[in-house]
Amino acid sequence: MDHRPLTLSPPHYNMQWVPKRSFAESWCICLAYRYLVSGFLLTLISTADAILCAPGMPHQLEFRLIDGQLHRVYKHLWPSLREFWLLVSEKYYDRTYIVFEQQRWTYGQILDRSLKAAGVYRHVYGLRKGDTVGICSRNFPDYLVVFWACHLIGAVSVLANASVIILPLLSP
Repeated sequence: MDHRPLTLSPPHYNMQWVPKRSFAESWCICLAYRYLVSGFLLTLISTADAILCAPGMPHQLEFRLIDGQLHRVYKHLWPSLREFWLLVSEKYYDRTYIVFEQQRWTYGQILDRSLKAAGVYRHVYGLRKGDTVGICSRNFPDYLVVFWACHLIGAVSVLANASVIILPLLSP
């Protein structure tokens, strides 16, 4: 390694600096640190996973046979977003769900609007369970109406960023 001092040229810097380690030594230290941190993070994640997925916890896992295949699923969660939305929107029907600028909508108002939108999608546009619906919108309340309407009829909603340029959306 070259231990010649590095002189900084501007006149107001009147100091010299000599590196204490070679580049190879610094790189080895960096790799060792990354290895220790990644091991710590894996241990932390596996510990959190063991706690959250333990028997009796909200994210307890179990195996279920779905369409002839064995899957690991959450035991205590809803089987679909549709069932989740119907349960939550009826439970909190009169509570505020969305606040946008000076407007407020309740769960019930968004449920009613999403049911109407689902009817239009199904009867006017012919959408059925399993169809894919692309949603490209800015953050407006109607975004959630469309999202929940898709799940009410069993369609798959594909969310796209409204800020992205059009070309990635057009490519297959």
